[in-house]
Amino acid sequence: AAKAFYEAREAYLRKDYEAGRNLLEGFIGKRLNYGTNLPVGNLRIKDNKYPQQSKNTCHNTADSYIRSLSLDNALAEVNYTSDNGSIRRSCFVSNPHQVIVMRFVSVGGEILDLSLSLDGGLNPYRTEADSNMDLLLYGNAYESMHSDGQTGVTFHGRMRVIPKGGVLEVAGRSPATGESAPVQRELRISGTDEVLVLLAVDTDFDGLDPADKCKVHID
Repeated sequence: AAKAFYEAREAYLRKDYEAGRNLLEGFIGKRLNYGTNLPVGNLRIKDNKYPQQSKNTCHNTADSYIRSLSLDNALAEVNYTSDNGSIRRSCFVSNPHQVIVMRFVSVGGEILDLSLSLDGGLNPYRTEADSNMDLLLYGNAYESMHSDGQTGVTFHGRMRVIPKGGVLEVAGRSPATGESAPVQRELRISGTDEVLVLLAVDTDFDGLDPADKCKVHID
């Protein structure tokens, strides 16, 4: 694509517009994948020790909730305190590795009890866990403004949770009879004071299998 861009630019400078258009066919990706700058979905984090009481309350006893972003080191953090200590969540994105990295650490004796899940937002999707207990997200980013509503890209996500001790298990529920919601899977981590989370998300815009690409990124 990069080579096609520079060659097309030279063609337009020569006022060879037909050659420029032909060269850009190799730059724009697969035809019919236009209009798919859509949100992939959500990574949902639940602290099971502080469940929601209502739509207007986030925690029972968590306090001093602070979010911060350091532009110097591209690190986003969330800190809050509890009855038994404090919890810090740090996150950054590695562009060379195409991975989101998140770390949960408790200080002062607090033991973590977290549930992590993925969903496709408004896109059609499903989730499952593989034999290594990676959480997998499968979905399609379709758009209907410029097409028939079945045009877009396939996307995939892979999340790996690495606790420092403790217990890691797959949880979630299947939809009830007659319910159209997809199966909801989540990873639950308990009995530890430190957790590392790796998340990769990709699409088939370049014609390659996004599941294979995500596995390479995570491994």
